[in-house]
Amino acid sequence: MAGVSELPHDLLAEKSLLGCLLVAGSSYDEIAELQLTNEDFYHPQYALIYENIFDLLQSSLPIDFVTVCSRMGDRGQLEQVGGQSFILELIEDQASSANVFHYASIVKDKAALRNVIRMATRVVEQGMGFNGDTKEFLSEVEADFFKLTTQSKVQGLSKLREYLKINLQELASDERGKGEISGLPTGFTELDKKLLGLQPGQLIIMAARPAMGKTSLAMNVCMNAAKATNLPVAIFSLEMLAPELSMRLLSGEAKIDSKRIRSKDFLDQDLKKMSQVVGDLSNVPRYINDTGNTTVLDIKSQCRKIKAAHGLGLV
Repeated sequence: MAGVSELPHDLLAEKSLLGCLLVAGSSYDEIAELQLTNEDFYHPQYALIYENIFDLLQSSLPIDFVTVCSRMGDRGQLEQVGGQSFILELIEDQASSANVFHYASIVKDKAALRNVIRMATRVVEQGMGFNGDTKEFLSEVEADFFKLTTQSKVQGLSKLREYLKINLQELASDERGKGEISGLPTGFTELDKKLLGLQPGQLIIMAARPAMGKTSLAMNVCMNAAKATNLPVAIFSLEMLAPELSMRLLSGEAKIDSKRIRSKDFLDQDLKKMSQVVGDLSNVPRYINDTGNTTVLDIKSQCRKIKAAHGLGLV
């Protein structure tokens, strides 16, 4: 395949970016959200110059021809890039820093493409001779690519007016009726009044002393949310096993004391009632993982799969 050995890059963008930073060190503020590193540069000399520029920025020192040359000279790196004349050439070819963000975006994009290619190549090489646990290998591959997508996301400041537009659109929408909460319902009226439902992106922590009913309340909230919206709910239990969790759900929905169920001290009509409840519960989109050594990465991976296949309401 032609060009395979030549990884994606844009030397002119790299050179122009460095020129902008040397002409106006304050222009770094325009590209800070991209979180560029020296590893994003294809040209090794450019990478070394950027590393020194970034070090000066981290030390709150001015950025210009003199300071960069001085820093690199002290480190014995100036001759590695071609001396002062090489750095001076970067400045002479750059008259303005107006397009600094555009140059930086190109550098970042090319670096992302190189990382994808390198990772894909590594996966092919490892996969060709792999003889271990396939599921573990696939999980590692997925985690590596997810890390790439996370690194490529730009999270900068947004103007308040952008969010105000979203607020107005939501208020004008007829999707919700008067008095209807905006988030996922918990099924507990007073709780919903205070929380206005469970909102996307929220982390809600429920705390209480042992044996106060935290698990039961959480299971009830999950069940109510799934029933009300028909959106899947994912449950990760690092303490209680799935059969015990499902038994709690069963006793709660059947309104039978769980102690009576565990001791098999129930009536025939109770068994009949539980059989009916099993049919209802089976249709509720809920997933349970009771693996004790589940990691945050595992949770992310499994939630992405559920989200892609069925949507996801609550974790």
